[in-house]
Amino acid sequence: MWCLLDGDRLCGVTILVDRLGTAAWTEAERQEPSLLLVSTVTDSTRAGQRLGARIASWTVDHAARQGARWVRRVTTEPRLAAYYQEQGFALVRERAFQGRPLYALQRPAELRPDPLGN
Repeated sequence: MWCLLDGDRLCGVTILVDRLGTAAWTEAERQEPSLLLVSTVTDSTRAGQRLGARIASWTVDHAARQGARWVRRVTTEPRLAAYYQEQGFALVRERAFQGRPLYALQRPAELRPDPLGN
């Protein structure tokens, strides 16, 4: 778990894991070095400050520093899939899973001059 702080104030948290599930990713994709951005939660009083996008930007840099090729996300929510695409994640596939749509998205890991996208 990683935390975004503003001084002493917690503004957001995210969870990164290095194991991909089988529902969204192929065997070949699971073998590629990647980090899965599992969950991100931000302070609702700071809505509009794009804290989630800033955390996603940081993960791209962090993944590159860890030797990963990809940062990946999975969601069952169409609005979140669209939001992640606005953050630069490409839709790899959409498929049905347990009666719901499942969206698998990824973007290349890369070193960023300003990892938090300020």
